Amino acid sequence: MKDARALLAEIEAGTAPAILDVRSRMEFAHGHVPGALHIPFWTLAARTSEIPVSPDDPGHMSGWTRAGLRQEVVP
Repeated sequence: MKDARALLAEIEAGTAPAILDVRSRMEFAHGHVPGALHIPFWTLAARTSEIPVSPDDPGHMSGWTRAGLRQEVVP
């Protein structure tokens, strides 16, 4: 997992992996990673086709309950 500074450098360079934010609309509105794709966790199952998938970046989760939920919905 990358640290925040490394990720910020990648975002600024345009080389960051896709970032998926599964928090509520209100939480997202209060602040989020620039360029993050916002798909609230309760809509993940219906919106999996919107989530970019790369064999080079299988994804990392941060958080607690919602992170585990995302892993169950999007393998």
